[in-house]
Amino acid sequence: CISSISFSHDSQIIATTSIDGALKLWQINTGEELNIEASEIIVAKFSEVSKSLICGTSDGIIQIWHCD
Repeated sequence: CISSISFSHDSQIIATTSIDGALKLWQINTGEELNIEASEIIVAKFSEVSKSLICGTSDGIIQIWHCD
């Protein structure tokens, strides 16, 4: 079950999180799932002004990933 969804600033990638802590990135044009190593992520949000993905973990840690 998806718990959060966020579109990249250029609308090319969707980030989804699920209740089991999985983070997935999807290429919008192709529907392809992009490889990413992450776990325990409960929420993810793309920055509206930069190429960053901000994630929150189940143990309260905030992670910021810079996407190219």
